[in-house]
Amino acid sequence: MIKRFHDGEVLHGDTSAKHPGPTYKTLGDEKRTVYGGGGITPDIFVGFDTSTLAKNITALYVGGTLGRFVYTYYTQHLPAFQSFKDPADFVAGFHDDDKLWNSLAAYAARDTINITTIPDRDKQILQHRLKAMLARQIWRTQGYYEVSNAYDPAVNKALETIK
Repeated sequence: MIKRFHDGEVLHGDTSAKHPGPTYKTLGDEKRTVYGGGGITPDIFVGFDTSTLAKNITALYVGGTLGRFVYTYYTQHLPAFQSFKDPADFVAGFHDDDKLWNSLAAYAARDTINITTIPDRDKQILQHRLKAMLARQIWRTQGYYEVSNAYDPAVNKALETIK
């Protein structure tokens, strides 16, 4: 039976039980009571889309086409990338989305992968991933995650919530 506790009382389930774990008070003005030993239940839920990407997008990853493209594009456009001082500057200032996308489509076509007909949602996800992968070329792992997080709905919701 799943039990939900609030201030030591069971809200649903067996009303005779008390929470066996240690209690803690949260920081901030609310000072809510939370309990240890049972995992974490978030206050705010951000749904995660678990549907799969189109098969031709998967083919970009599996065959290594995407990684080769990112490296090639980066080396061919090195002076443009050197103008960005950090990942945040890159997120704000890199606007060659159409040029990047068209270059990827042409590159992928050489490996017989057609990405011109993928759904808009997949295209947007892939464009964000491309930016993160380009940032990895410049700032390594830190750059990858900073750019990736800029487009992550859960990270953005968390930042919005704590402001």
